Amino acid sequence: MVVSNDLQSSRTVYTDRTYVFKNPIPSHLYKQTYIRTAQADKDTTTPASFLSFDVNQNVVVWVGIDQRITTLPSWLKSWTKSSQQLKTTDPGSAMRILYSKKFVKGKVTLGSNRDSSMPKGNSMYTVVILPDVTRVENWNIYAGISADPKDRHVSLLRE
Repeated sequence: MVVSNDLQSSRTVYTDRTYVFKNPIPSHLYKQTYIRTAQADKDTTTPASFLSFDVNQNVVVWVGIDQRITTLPSWLKSWTKSSQQLKTTDPGSAMRILYSKKFVKGKVTLGSNRDSSMPKGNSMYTVVILPDVTRVENWNIYAGISADPKDRHVSLLRE
């Protein structure tokens, strides 16, 4: 589920849990667009194109992963680790370590929360999308409604 321009304290982290984000939210992520993932997907290992979305301009995608994960999933290893974190009320692990990567206009594809060789039980990642521009732009989110709950494809388009 796409949440447009609203990442802030007390906003829900997952589609299937009531856990929320807590302050401090890193300033560059505050009130940005994020994708509510499902905690139930935390142990999924396939497919390689687990979550995808379209953007109509260059973006920086931030992924917050469970602090307990010591070995990154293979798709995340080329991303840049940040010293900043996202905090949540998730009782399993409240802290998310942030990684970022720039993407050009088009389709962005992210992998599953874990590779098959990784331990189970860590919390699902969070996705935050920022325009890769020098000034703030207005984003419109177009999320296709699908009868299939496994459909994880959305479109992010800037006016």
